[in-house]
Amino acid sequence: MNLIELSNPENSDLIQVDPDFGAQLTRLVLNGQSLLKYPIKEDDPKKGYPSAFLFPFANRVKDGRFVFNSQSYSLEINDLERNNAIHGLIAFEKFEVVSQTDNSVFLVYEYEGNKKGFPFQFKFGVEYTLEKHSLTVRIGVKNTGHKSMPASFGWQPYFGFDNEQIGKMSVELPARRSIDLDERKLPSGTGTFCEKEEVSLRNTLMDNVFELTDQSGFSEILLKYENKVLKIEQEVNEQSLNYFVLYTPPNRTCISIGPQTSNIDALNNLQGLMVLEAGKSRSFVIRISF
Repeated sequence: MNLIELSNPENSDLIQVDPDFGAQLTRLVLNGQSLLKYPIKEDDPKKGYPSAFLFPFANRVKDGRFVFNSQSYSLEINDLERNNAIHGLIAFEKFEVVSQTDNSVFLVYEYEGNKKGFPFQFKFGVEYTLEKHSLTVRIGVKNTGHKSMPASFGWQPYFGFDNEQIGKMSVELPARRSIDLDERKLPSGTGTFCEKEEVSLRNTLMDNVFELTDQSGFSEILLKYENKVLKIEQEVNEQSLNYFVLYTPPNRTCISIGPQTSNIDALNNLQGLMVLEAGKSRSFVIRISF
């Protein structure tokens, strides 16, 4: 495993990134506190898509099929239980390290349009910057082909405090619309508005997607345990990270707090879907602090 490590011993901060496996964040220590669960299952690093970047589609695509500019496409079905395509095409691909400094690293993956159901070319870049007790993740995507392409983006890190059970924790959530899902974990067309609130994770199971109602500036989610507070901020605006996913895996030692640009199945319902014209780019910012 060819891990890249950035650290600041004076502040007890450290990250590790795996360029050969999706440029995934494999370790996060801020102010001496281990905050990331990776992997979810020791003998299967792909299980649960820990720290994976989800692009060019985030979450599920119904039956793996979609229509764009009057053309039909069929993606590989990799959510066999529910007959969906899930979590994009780049989660476990090898990235190139473009540049590295003492506190940052920039990695890029170039896709040539050669996978089933997605004949669009793009470049995906991620920059991790470690600062005092915080990590900034900057994402850049560019359509490198000669025709417009549909896309959505998501990130799926799992957070916790060492191996403490999440039943001892709570999450403070911003105002949002909770999107109801059917038995295939696809949007059912209904939803509920929720005010800003703190939610206990005791006896709570989550696999939910939410749309932020305030779509300006940065929105924040706080994960709390005793006197410890982990803050996850995502950039929101007219075409940015206006959705998020909360998921509690069976091991109950962590929670995935995942910023997204779109609803589930955006290639079909168009909710939050980006359309990148040839040569055009889009960028997103996520900040984590403790």
